[in-house]
Amino acid sequence: MAFFTPTSSSRSQSGLAGAADALYLAEMARQAAPLVVVCASAWDANRLTEELRWFDPELRICAFPDWETLPYDTFSPHPDLISERLATLYQISRGEFDIAVVALSTALYRLAPPAFLAAHTFFLKQKDTLDEAAFRTQMMLGGYNHVNQVFAPGEFSIRGGLIDLFPMGSTLPYRIDLFDNEIDTLRNGLAPGGIEYYLPLFFDETATLFDYLPKQTTLVSHGALDPAGQAFWSDAQSRHRLLSGDKDRPLLPPAELFLPTDAFFTRARDYARHDVSQVRSEQTGSGLAHPVPPISVDRREALPVVRLAGFIEHFQGRTLIVAPSAGRRETLHEYLAEHGIAATLCDNWGASPPRSRSSPKPNSTRSRRKPGAPARRAPRRSTTCCAISPN
Repeated sequence: MAFFTPTSSSRSQSGLAGAADALYLAEMARQAAPLVVVCASAWDANRLTEELRWFDPELRICAFPDWETLPYDTFSPHPDLISERLATLYQISRGEFDIAVVALSTALYRLAPPAFLAAHTFFLKQKDTLDEAAFRTQMMLGGYNHVNQVFAPGEFSIRGGLIDLFPMGSTLPYRIDLFDNEIDTLRNGLAPGGIEYYLPLFFDETATLFDYLPKQTTLVSHGALDPAGQAFWSDAQSRHRLLSGDKDRPLLPPAELFLPTDAFFTRARDYARHDVSQVRSEQTGSGLAHPVPPISVDRREALPVVRLAGFIEHFQGRTLIVAPSAGRRETLHEYLAEHGIAATLCDNWGASPPRSRSSPKPNSTRSRRKPGAPARRAPRRSTTCCAISPN
């Protein structure tokens, strides 16, 4: 069910309050995929990723994670983040996505060249079956050297149920533990902390996220990117000045590690553009979605849900209430019923009942109270409020 109708001729949309921006982008992706959504904040990037997957589970959503370290930190990101970033870049470079979401501060980091990633990517995970002979052959054909103990990129070692692999271009080796022919565990080796901030030393030239995007990608700006980019760049320069006095750990200039903000916007001109904002602008009037008025429960009132009931009573469309879990959904459903609000249960956004244009007006189905009869709370329309739990 479409709530918005994003068009290719429109270049911006503001006033998308709450989760309306995610719904708008999900509907836009059905018409103009692939999209890469660059968010001014990491918080919005995480939020959009979760909400997009909830609004349309069939869309191929990928989030390019941040290193979760500050520029020039002396410790490295968690190995899971490294693997997730590599897998996401590989997915993006192959065009196997509908929406990619990334924070601007993450998009400014320089990356390994796409050609290198394509030539030296291995997909291994726990519980996979590994043919040792085929793996050895693959390594030899890929230019790897079989050694007794790995010390440098491009080497691998097979000793019984243990395989040590030092991928070309990787900053650290990996150990694969086999149980018979099944991968039991995958572990990282050791590398100097913070080596990610010496990436340019491993390649003749570095790349950026733009080098991985398909040409037909639409770049969506979410929020105020320019101030966010300037703040990140200022922080990187400040940390470089603060930490560059250590002669035992010389630092690379920020320009070698990060893409300047003006260069980012210059590269962005090569793609179709669209701007999305939750904030209403003067040009677009009141916007497509409005913030919900105060509807919180007040247990001091005779009817604790009086604000919610009033909103449902006067709102002309459907009201959907999202619970964080199936258990909370059931609790909320019972609580609303106790206070005269009938809610239809459904499992996800796509399963929510469609809006009916022939729905009765508020109060039209209520029976009139006879004179002298005690007042009783009439239930709301069952199609008015839906309690929905995310997938």
